[in-house]
Amino acid sequence: IEARSLGDFIATKYTQPETMRQLCIAWVAMIQELERIHFAHGDLDLTNVLVLEKGPQLILKLIDYDNVWIPALAGRSNPERGHPPFQHPMFFSPDNLPRPYNAEMDRFSALSMYISIRAIGLKPQLYVDFGADETNRLLFSAEDYRKVIEAPRESRIIQLRHAGMKTVDPYLDELITALREKVPSNPPCSLATVPMPPDEIIAWDPIDKAARAARQSTGSGYTTRPSTPLPGDSLVPPPYQQPQPYQSQQLYQPYRPATKKPLLSRKAIALILALLVIAVIIAIVLIVRHNAAHASLPPIYPFMRYLTAHQSVASLALVHDVVEGVI
Repeated sequence: IEARSLGDFIATKYTQPETMRQLCIAWVAMIQELERIHFAHGDLDLTNVLVLEKGPQLILKLIDYDNVWIPALAGRSNPERGHPPFQHPMFFSPDNLPRPYNAEMDRFSALSMYISIRAIGLKPQLYVDFGADETNRLLFSAEDYRKVIEAPRESRIIQLRHAGMKTVDPYLDELITALREKVPSNPPCSLATVPMPPDEIIAWDPIDKAARAARQSTGSGYTTRPSTPLPGDSLVPPPYQQPQPYQSQQLYQPYRPATKKPLLSRKAIALILALLVIAVIIAIVLIVRHNAAHASLPPIYPFMRYLTAHQSVASLALVHDVVEGVI
C-alpha cells in the first residue's frame, strides 16, 4: 500500500468527517508517542508526514529527519526554524529569535496542525474558505499568527474561536495564549494536557477519556496559562451565532490568490495594432506613388512579370492580374 503525503490526503478527504476524525486520532497518537520517547521531528508540515490507510485505521509516518532532536543532542543548537505556517512567528523576520532545540520544539506545530485537522473535520468548507492546500499550509498562515497580536479583529484564528466549535475552542485558547505571550521558548501545552471544559463533547475527542476525567477531577478546569489581555481585545467581535445550514461567507473571507494585472488592457492592444496596420498601409501607398512618379510604369510590373515568367511562385500570376487591374 502506498503512503500519501498528509497534505495530499487531506486535500482529497477533507469532506469526509469520519476519515478526518480518524486522522485526528492518528495525529494525537503520533505526537504522544514522540513525546513519550523524547523525540522531536523539528519540521512537522504537510510534506514530511505520510498517511498510510489500513482499512478504517490510519497510520502516520515521518520522513525528512534533518532537524530531529533526541536526548543525545541535548545542549546543541540547530539554526533551522521549520516551515512558517506551522511555527511561532517570532522565529522569523523581523524578530528572528532562535528556536529552542529540545524535546518540546514540535508542540506549536503539532497544536496548530491538530486544530486545522479537527476544525476541517467539523466544518469542511473551512478548507476552501481559509485557502488550505496540499503542500504549503492548512488553515493558518504566518500572517494569521501575527494578527492575533497586532490586529485581533482581522485574525482568522480569533474568528475561528467564535465559530461555535466547542471541542476546538480549548486548543485555540492554548494557541492564542502561546502567541500573545511572545515567548516562543515557552511552548504550548502538549496536546494531551490541554485543559478541557467539564461538559466537553467527548464523542469527537480522540484523546483518552480517562485521562481527561483525571485532569478535570484534579481541578484543572477550563483555563489556559495566564496571559496579559491586549488593548485590541475590546475589538474582538462577540461570540458568533452559527447559522443553519452552515454559511461560510458570513464569517470567513474566502481565499483569493493574488493575480498580476496586465501592463496593457485589451482595448489598448487593439488600438496599437490598428495604428500599426494604418501605418503600414500609408507607407505602401507613399512608396507606390513615389515609384510611379519616376517611371513610366510602376516597378512592380516588371518585378512580378519576372517572377511569373520563371514560375518561382505559381500563385503570383494571379496576384499580378489583381494588381494590374487595381493600378
